[in-house]
Amino acid sequence: MFKIERKEGKLEITTPYSSSFVTAIKKLGGKWNKDKKVWVVDEEFENKVNDLIIRIYNYDITGTEKVITVQYNAKDFYDGDDIIIGNRIAVYRPSRDQEVILKDTIIIENDFPSRGGSAQYPTVFEYNAEYDVILRTDLYERYYNKLTDEEKEKVEIIEKESERDVLLREKEKLEKRLEEINKLLEEK
Repeated sequence: MFKIERKEGKLEITTPYSSSFVTAIKKLGGKWNKDKKVWVVDEEFENKVNDLIIRIYNYDITGTEKVITVQYNAKDFYDGDDIIIGNRIAVYRPSRDQEVILKDTIIIENDFPSRGGSAQYPTVFEYNAEYDVILRTDLYERYYNKLTDEEKEKVEIIEKESERDVLLREKEKLEKRLEEINKLLEEK
């Protein structure tokens, strides 16, 4: 659940727990409000908060980010532990004997082994094994643009979100915000 509310020059932010988010929001002067269970930060940092939510949770709270669906071979983006594409983790294994976790990613062809790595250092593949697992991942355009030319050659763009779809999503979010503003005005 992601939510940002504006109150008296402050942003009240609701997100799932992430130690990375906690560290980053504190650097912006964020304070935890234990009664409301929200992080509170000055409204001037709204763009930075939005960027944090995209980077840490891969979630666009503004509805303005374009999405690109790419297809690729997992081994081309394997870092020895996880599958990382565009500076974000697409596939990881929480522990050696657990199934892999897919983040905005689907398996098109083949599969990952049922276990991988060691108890202390789990990996998506077994050590020294070669697998051809074909994946599709939804990337925000900002992450796709961070790929090197060499990495871009290893992916196939399946679908790029149209400008119209982005605008419709943004319109929906703005309408919700306008509804919130109208409620606040009625209360005053």
